[in-house]
Amino acid sequence: ELQWIQRILDTASTLEEAKAAARSVRVVPMFGVHYFVCDAAAHCAVFEFDRAREDAWTVTDVVETPVITNNTVARSLEF
Repeated sequence: ELQWIQRILDTASTLEEAKAAARSVRVVPMFGVHYFVCDAAAHCAVFEFDRAREDAWTVTDVVETPVITNNTVARSLEF
């Protein structure tokens, strides 16, 4: 998953490019992970991978407040 972060930093300059890159790589982390991604235009999203699911990244666009807790987006919104 650390190589995924480096790939995003090296190849994506916009949030849309980061979303496309995330869909093109399969990450199998040891635990559920999430990353907060913003571009220079302040477009932000949370990229999550739930180890229990075998699909690609779940991307949630952040609209109201660009922060998350150390949990999933769904759990963070509950707080």
